[in-house]
Amino acid sequence: MTNTATNNLPSVNEIVKSVLNIRSEATEWNNTAYKTANEGLYVLLRKSYEQCDILRAHDIEVRTDFSKALEDKGYPFNSGTSIEAKVLRVVFDIKEAKNKRIHRYANVLRVAKADKISSEDFVKWLSKSGGIDCVESTNQAKERDTRIEKAKKEFAELYRIALKDVLSKNITDAKASEGDMCNFSVALVRHSKDNETEVVGLSNSDSITKSLLLNLKKQFEEEVNNAHSDEKNDAVQQNKDAIRNKSEQQSQAVAQQ
Repeated sequence: MTNTATNNLPSVNEIVKSVLNIRSEATEWNNTAYKTANEGLYVLLRKSYEQCDILRAHDIEVRTDFSKALEDKGYPFNSGTSIEAKVLRVVFDIKEAKNKRIHRYANVLRVAKADKISSEDFVKWLSKSGGIDCVESTNQAKERDTRIEKAKKEFAELYRIALKDVLSKNITDAKASEGDMCNFSVALVRHSKDNETEVVGLSNSDSITKSLLLNLKKQFEEEVNNAHSDEKNDAVQQNKDAIRNKSEQQSQAVAQQ
C-alpha cells in the first residue's frame, strides 16, 4: 500500500484514520442528537467533503489504495462508486451497496463540488440553501431542466432534418410491429405549406406504436362512442319510422272499410 504523501498531501493511512475519526464523531452524533442537531450533521458532511477533496487531489494509485483499505475494513465498492459515497459509507458506518441516506448526502457533496463551495463555507452554504432536502430537490430540478433543454435541442435538430433533408418513404414499405402491437406500425408524415403530405419515416418499434396508441386512446374512445351514438340514433329513427309506417297502413285500412 502506498504510504508516501504526494505534494505534501496526507498519506492513505492518514486519510483512512481521518475518515474513521469522522465516523466516531458521526456515531456519537447519531446516538445523541440525530433528530435535532442539523448543525452537527452539516459539520460531519463538511469534514467528509474535505476528505473527498484530498482524495481527488491525489493520483489514481492513492485513491485505489484508499478503496482497498476501506474494503479490507468491510466496506465493499465497485468501479462506479463515487468518492463521496465511499467516504460517507464509512463515516456513517453503512455497508449496504444501495442506501438512500448515503445517496442523499453524496448528492449534497457533489452539488457543493459543482458549485465550487470551499470547505470553510460548506456549513454556511448548506444552511443558507435550506438544508439537505432543498439542495437535493434543487439539483434534481436543475438536472431535469438540463435533460429537457437537451431534448428540445435534439428535437429541433431532428425537426430541421425532417423538414428539409429527409426523403419521402413509400407507405407500402411499412412493417408491422413485432410485439403485442403486431397489427400496427407508425408513420411520420411531413406536411408542406401547400397542404401536401408525404411519409418521411416508418417505424415498427413496439414501444413507439404502443405509446402512440395510448396517446390516441381518448380520440379512439370518442370516435367509438360517437359511432355507437350514431348507431343508436339510427336504430331509434328506424323504430320511429316503422311505427309511423304501421300507423299509416292501419289508417289506410280503416279508410278503405
